[in-house]
Amino acid sequence: MHLPCSDFSQHQVDLLTWILHINGVQDVPSVRTWKTLEDDLQKIGGIETISFIGAFGHKYYMNSFSDIICQEMANPHVQSLLHFYPEDSGKQ
Repeated sequence: MHLPCSDFSQHQVDLLTWILHINGVQDVPSVRTWKTLEDDLQKIGGIETISFIGAFGHKYYMNSFSDIICQEMANPHVQSLLHFYPEDSGKQ
């Protein structure tokens, strides 16, 4: 389960869900439902992670820079703080 800045393991999330259920909390979604929702949201608006093979055969990953820029531009709290400079493309 993807919870930003969370150190919960899958077993801890299962335990928490069980405790909520035992204590009579209504409409607690299952862990599977959360996982499915997270996967669907990641497909819609997540940042793609691209895998590469290094020159010495090691595997590494990089987040898509264009996806990061798209998310930042879509965030009104961030977009208002961005400043864009004109481009000098030489003589026309």
